[in-house]
Amino acid sequence: MRDYFLESRGIAYRTNTFVAGRQTLIFIHGLSGNVRVWEPYEAALEHFYNILTYDLRGHGLSARPKTFDEYALPFFTEDLRALISHLHIELPIIISHSFGTLIAQQFLLAYPNTVSKSLFISPVYNIHKIFLTRLTFIGLSLYVCLLRLFTAKPFEQRRHGYVFNAQAGDWDIRRVSEDIRVTGFRSYSYCLRHLYGADTDVHWKLSTTPSYILHGQHDTLVPVTNAKALAKVLPKVTLEIIDDNHCIVLNNVQKVLRTIERLAVQ
Repeated sequence: MRDYFLESRGIAYRTNTFVAGRQTLIFIHGLSGNVRVWEPYEAALEHFYNILTYDLRGHGLSARPKTFDEYALPFFTEDLRALISHLHIELPIIISHSFGTLIAQQFLLAYPNTVSKSLFISPVYNIHKIFLTRLTFIGLSLYVCLLRLFTAKPFEQRRHGYVFNAQAGDWDIRRVSEDIRVTGFRSYSYCLRHLYGADTDVHWKLSTTPSYILHGQHDTLVPVTNAKALAKVLPKVTLEIIDDNHCIVLNNVQKVLRTIERLAVQ
């Protein structure tokens, strides 16, 4: 795997050597993450598939836009489209986690029939009905208004690593605080405000791409009942619930790998 930078979009990304005729896998991380969350997946799959991992705008080594509007979901969608076009990728499988599932969803909606299959891990659905989300949205909206009054200061882009085991909790203070610190409060807050403010729930039913949902029984950020409700709305979907929380990509690497490989050969 090698690191690259797409200047036109300010996006840092990683690929292995693409081999003609081989299936391409695209990985999209969640809010305040970076490509290093996919390290064990790169190592396990890079000799069998073409792999693309990338830092979302405002994350990792990618550029951090200064204005609030540049963190709206359509910009993330176009970043992905630019990468796919730049690398001449055809009919990839998209693997996305948490916030990344909304980017995958919006891409599938904007560019139908360009993706062969999609794996949604801990997808974001019906979160506006969660009381804590509604309460956070009010405070976050006020905070974002204050942030927009001040000029963004220069920020050093960097990545940090993760611990892969079966014990990563949804509310692990050390991991969450490190994620936010490395991402920066401005980028994190802008992304979260757009996530909470976007009405994406109505879009799921419009997808025509075969999809697989992997969701944790003990997810405290997006309850498992939300995933079950999504499975009733999303066409061409398979739902699998496992004994885990929201951090499936950290806790269950082997399970996710087996699911990816099963999707790739179907």
